[in-house]
Amino acid sequence: YKSLGGSAFSIGAGFYFFIPVLFVDVSLSNSLSRANRLKISLAGVYFELIWVLLLLGFGLALQIDWMYTAILLIGFQALWNLNPFFRSDGYWILSDVTNTRWLSKSSTEELKMFIKAKEPFNGLVFYAITRSLFITYCMIHLIYQFFFAEKRLIEVLIDFVRSPSIDHYSVTLILPFLL
Repeated sequence: YKSLGGSAFSIGAGFYFFIPVLFVDVSLSNSLSRANRLKISLAGVYFELIWVLLLLGFGLALQIDWMYTAILLIGFQALWNLNPFFRSDGYWILSDVTNTRWLSKSSTEELKMFIKAKEPFNGLVFYAITRSLFITYCMIHLIYQFFFAEKRLIEVLIDFVRSPSIDHYSVTLILPFLL
């Protein structure tokens, strides 16, 4: 970000939707060109992939089993970050590609105008509908996993913490978030 002409106010670590994240405040990147904003948006996933490759190298060289679990988790995190429906890297990438400031707000306004028959169906209306469906699906899925699944989400997470292994992942837990 700095090499492209910006100045970061803060760099740190935190939690976003219960997921540990590293972050850089690039909120002033709107003054940069679209291409530079896109580079900044792609940087998070780029560095996660570098981290995965480093861990993979160490894991293969040293034969450390837990590193494979870390690689898997970081890989899923990188995929999750490409999700355009939450304000993660994918959201900002799509915002930069479409050159739309405040994508969720703009798309919601376009959807309202479409419903009132004042605007034609366009990409922002499609995004608003898809985002709403995705978030609804995730909420229903999480409620199901917490309360109704044969092996509840909390049990799977506790098992994973006790013994990290690929065996504790299930397609029903991971698939909704990869979609």
